[in-house]
Amino acid sequence: MNSDAEPTCPQSQFPWPEMIKMASRIGIAPPCFWQLSLKEWAALVSNSSNQSSAMTRSDFEKLSARFGDKKREETYDQ
Repeated sequence: MNSDAEPTCPQSQFPWPEMIKMASRIGIAPPCFWQLSLKEWAALVSNSSNQSSAMTRSDFEKLSARFGDKKREETYDQ
């Protein structure tokens, strides 16, 4: 083995450029993209579920009832 030879790394087979482009298209900022786990990424881009990707009104109302905005009292004079 020649000790003067520079070590080489195998070329990555992971589709980073495609993933970064897709993240940009769906509105994920670069810092957020790099913080995602592969499982989180798969959940964001997967269409494997039988459900529509759009939230139904019923689903929205359930989420809103459980996690909705708290009403605040108006503090200014009208």
